[in-house]
Amino acid sequence: MYPNPASQETKLVVTGLQGEVKITISDVQGRIISTINTKANNNKVEETINVSDMANGVYYVRLQNEQINRTQKLIVK
Repeated sequence: MYPNPASQETKLVVTGLQGEVKITISDVQGRIISTINTKANNNKVEETINVSDMANGVYYVRLQNEQINRTQKLIVK
């Protein structure tokens, strides 16, 4: 994920995935901010996430499908 920290948008790129991928953004209290459903294209997921309307702070970006369940920290400033 780059840039991180982000103020306007961040780009999420994950390789080695196939099929449907669910991206969930939550705050530190566990409240879901948004959910994005996308598909891997050529074994890669590329998603631009707009963070300009999110409050400053720490968020968690979770990727889920049959192959992966990974969480990354995102800082919005």
